[in-house]
Parts: sequence; structure tokens; C-alpha cells
Amino acid sequence: MVEVSIEKAHTLKATTLILATSKLLAPANRLYRRIGFQEVALDELGPLPYHRETFAMALDLTATD
Repeated sequence: MVEVSIEKAHTLKATTLILATSKLLAPANRLYRRIGFQEVALDELGPLPYHRETFAMALDLTATD
């Protein structure tokens, strides 16, 4: 699913792909980091609709071309 999302973002000419995740999802977060996502500050994104402990990660798509 992550690979398909990255491909779709490339198709749309996006330069960054951002995801919100929970610290409780450790296996998924390890996968995101292996792919190249890096944690970003939530205040850069604005409020998110989630009530659990959430953080955001971003992937620079210009580096994966």
C-alpha cells in the first residue's frame, strides 16, 4: 500500500508525501523509516483529527526519482 501511494504521488507530481501515524504502530513506523520517511513537526501541518498520540512523517519524493 505504501508503494502504491508513493507511485500515485509521483504520478500527481507531488514533491513530498506526508503521513500521520501512531507511536503504537511500531512495526509500521519501522517500515516507513526503512522506506525513507522522516519525522516532521506536527505544527508544520496544522491540527490533525486524531485523538491518540499521533506524529507525522514525510518522504521527500524528489530524492526517490
